[in-house]
Amino acid sequence: MQELILTIIQFGLMASTIDLMFAQGMNIPISHLSFFKERPGLLLRSLLAVIVLVPIAVLLIIFLVRPSPDVSVGLAILAACPAAPMMLVNIPKAGGEPGFVTSLHLALGLLSLITTPVTLDLLADALNFQAYISPLAIAGQVSVSLFIPVCIGISFFAMFPRATGIIRRPLAIIGQIISFLTIAIILLLDYHLLLQMDLRSYIAMALMVIVALGIGNFLAPRQPEERTTLALESAARHPGLAFLIASLNFPLEKALPVLIPYLFIFAVISLLYIQLRKRRLSYSGRSERSIPK
Repeated sequence: MQELILTIIQFGLMASTIDLMFAQGMNIPISHLSFFKERPGLLLRSLLAVIVLVPIAVLLIIFLVRPSPDVSVGLAILAACPAAPMMLVNIPKAGGEPGFVTSLHLALGLLSLITTPVTLDLLADALNFQAYISPLAIAGQVSVSLFIPVCIGISFFAMFPRATGIIRRPLAIIGQIISFLTIAIILLLDYHLLLQMDLRSYIAMALMVIVALGIGNFLAPRQPEERTTLALESAARHPGLAFLIASLNFPLEKALPVLIPYLFIFAVISLLYIQLRKRRLSYSGRSERSIPK
């Protein structure tokens, strides 16, 4: 019975992700793919933040806070898994730069074939645990959850822009419903996992999200949209890829107690960050309008 429920959950998450990525792809013009053509420096700074500085910060947090061994391993796995698919949808809604997030997200997904195994190996050596995933397995996960549906959506938008405007919203609604139902099932079945961790583990998870947001916010340009984009992209980690690594190397009862609380903490802190950014922008706008000309 547990395996059946797990299969249903995995299918629901994958189906909703593919649906939403396809719908989001139909909202992306091809011109967004060349965002970094004239800004290679921003690309390098973004990659430095997401795939270098965040894993280093996570390792330091683990050494300083000393969460439980299972949580330490879980955070290390998450740190090695950039490009959470749903950020392609959520960051533009949060006021991020659409072209920036599209180009960066696809670049991170492609580079994860190399960066994820390398980062995972380095963190595993530092924390004294063993975990491995092949580039082929990563390619399968990233292709199905990101590249294929997004690229099909972009192509469909380029060839049939009028039809895209008709079907995009219904598809997105269907994906959101499937995602909501799947998350509801997970919480109903595994809500007790939120109570299993000690305080140090929760502090380590919260610090991981906060520090990653700070790294992205600091390294981004001054434009508010680009700061929001890089901050959220730095903090978000690919839950499907992390779950795949955990399930290939550890029993599921060790993977879920880390992944579910982390996703909950990330959702809460990232929402607070978005609201803070919006308030700051609103305050700046009022201040500029109040200056006499």
